[in-house]
Amino acid sequence: VNAHVHLEIPDTVTPRGIGLPAWINAWRAGGASSAEGALANAQTVAANGTAAVIDISNLNVGQAAMNAAGLRGLALHEVYGFNSPNLADALPNGTPHAPYSTHPQTIQTVANSGRRWSIHLDEDQAERDFLHDGSGPWPDHLRAFGRDLSAWRPPGLTPVRWLDSLGVLGPNTLLVHCTLTEPADLDLVAERGA
Repeated sequence: VNAHVHLEIPDTVTPRGIGLPAWINAWRAGGASSAEGALANAQTVAANGTAAVIDISNLNVGQAAMNAAGLRGLALHEVYGFNSPNLADALPNGTPHAPYSTHPQTIQTVANSGRRWSIHLDEDQAERDFLHDGSGPWPDHLRAFGRDLSAWRPPGLTPVRWLDSLGVLGPNTLLVHCTLTEPADLDLVAERGA
C-alpha cells in the first residue's frame, strides 16, 4: 500500500537536499504532468506489487489511471488557492495541498466534509519558517505564482498546532510527510486521531 503517491508526476530526477521550494522548481522544469504519465506510473506501481494507493492529483486523473491498472484506493484532487477560500466546494474529491499553499477556510471546508482528506504537512523547514514568522523562501515563491500575501498573518505555530487551531485534526485527516514534526506535536496528532 502506498498511502501517498502522485501518479501523474513524471519520473524526473531532481536534486536532493535543496529544500522544498527549490525542489518544486526543479520538478516543474523536468516535465509536465499528464494522464498518460499517470496511467504508465499506475501500471508500474501495480507491476511492482502495490495493490492500493492514495493518489494525489492536480489533473484529477488518478482514479481512471488506478482503475485501468487494477489498483484500488482513494483518488484526491489537490486544491491550492492561497488567496481563494472556497475552492473545495466545486471538487467532491478535493484535498488541500499544504498550509503554505491553501486558504485556511478551504482546509476547514474539506475537513468538515466528513470524508477522508490529505494534506502535506511539516515536510520542510521553509514551511515551518513561513508559519512561524512569515520568513524563508515561501513568500517569494508564492508571489512568483501571483499570490497576494498582504493579508497573511503568520500564526506563529508549528504546522500541526496551526491545523489544530483551525479545528481540522481528526480521524479523517491524513497527514503526509511530517518529517520535522516534534514529539509533542506527534502526541497531539495521536490524541486527535489523525
